[in-house]
Amino acid sequence: RMTRGEAKAIIEREGGKVGSAVTRGTDFLVAGNAPGSKLMRAREMGIRIIGEAEFYQMLDGR
Repeated sequence: RMTRGEAKAIIEREGGKVGSAVTRGTDFLVAGNAPGSKLMRAREMGIRIIGEAEFYQMLDGR
């Protein structure tokens, strides 16, 4: 398990961007153990939601 900061650093190192809010430009949301209002907003907007396991799989497949 990694911290939010560690995940952010990896995403940015791989060329991704981490946003502070869910917007129409959000490609997907990584939902951890205690997702909050961002999860509901992502669902409402039809944004792909992935769990930590899928996030790790994405990293393994890079």
